[in-house]
Amino acid sequence: TPSHQSLVRAGVVIDRSKRPMLARDNIDIGKLDELVRRIAAFPFKSQGQPVLAASLDDIGDGSIHYADGGPRLFDFSRMRRHAEMLTFVRPPCSANGEMKDNDC
Repeated sequence: TPSHQSLVRAGVVIDRSKRPMLARDNIDIGKLDELVRRIAAFPFKSQGQPVLAASLDDIGDGSIHYADGGPRLFDFSRMRRHAEMLTFVRPPCSANGEMKDNDC
């Protein structure tokens, strides 16, 4: 897990004095992408390929994309409790009233 200081050194944090430091508008997404790719390219195990190299071999076309909107940061440096609970709800039906897995 990267520390706040390492994120500042990597240029991911734009303004170290901003609070909260990891606010979305204080993060250089391009630098965060570079950091994520450097971590994925690091050989954590002496045997086998790093995750990034293995992924590149698997896809074969030389470009790796994110499955979602790209990398994000979550600050787990201190515990916080939400005032209200989170509720998961079913997604709305499509415009034609169809839903893939369940009836609307």
